[in-house]
Amino acid sequence: MLDNIHPKYAFLGFGVVGLCLAVGACFLSSEAEQEVIDDNDMWASEYSSEILSGQSPSEAANARAEIEAAKIPGSQRGCWYNFIKNMKIILWAMTLSEIYRLIIYFILDGLTNPSFTDF
Repeated sequence: MLDNIHPKYAFLGFGVVGLCLAVGACFLSSEAEQEVIDDNDMWASEYSSEILSGQSPSEAANARAEIEAAKIPGSQRGCWYNFIKNMKIILWAMTLSEIYRLIIYFILDGLTNPSFTDF
């Protein structure tokens, strides 16, 4: 894009698009923040086999109903709840050797070879 348009106008265009996204995000309804749990979702530990193992279908349905009743209502969950949940997932991911080694590599690369295009 910078080959055909002056950089001032290219950055202005990207800035306007980003501003439109930020303004549009402010008008999202509370239903947009509600978490949808799919039966095939790997993060839905409430329905995992550890909890439901050895149960009959009616016992499993009762256990699911108890879990749903104990959940915080969707109207009380919001951005802060999702932020905390995402931070926990990120911290868990950083315990994986592939992830923290890659982070260490990028930090050392930035310290030893401080070039904007590489980092």
